[in-house]
Amino acid sequence: MKCLKIILIICTTALFINGCEKIRSYPDTPEISFKEFRYKDTVLIFSFADGDGDIGLNSADTLDPYNKGSQYYFNLFLTIFRQENGEFKPLDLKDSTFYRIPRVPDPKPEDQDQVRRGDIQLKMSFLPTWPDTFALCFYMVDRSLHHSDTLFVKNLTFTDYSEN
Repeated sequence: MKCLKIILIICTTALFINGCEKIRSYPDTPEISFKEFRYKDTVLIFSFADGDGDIGLNSADTLDPYNKGSQYYFNLFLTIFRQENGEFKPLDLKDSTFYRIPRVPDPKPEDQDQVRRGDIQLKMSFLPTWPDTFALCFYMVDRSLHHSDTLFVKNLTFTDYSEN
């Protein structure tokens, strides 16, 4: 009987330990990954994760280094490339490919998990004459001015799009 109780305690403890969710740690530099480009409404969708959770800017974030005219007034930078003779060349769109991603709420100080992760859907606010085959190159910057890796997603075509 005593052996049965010990086995029951061990099994219960093992189930409890295995049931606890492990917190995955992320670096303080944002990580991004491409998910989708929706052709119908020209929306770029990508995932992000940031170890210290300082993603996005409020409209009130206008003091240095986020002041207008500063390189960090924007926090998402996008370049569109068209394919010409097998090479990708940037479209000349001036500054219409800079965006301010809204602030993701800060983690509460008592939260054990400071990581912020999710998806961002970016509606492109301009309508270039889209080339048949194009590429998107983008990166984001968090409030600590950490730059994510730059993603280059190529060989996107409107012929891939169907309204199904």
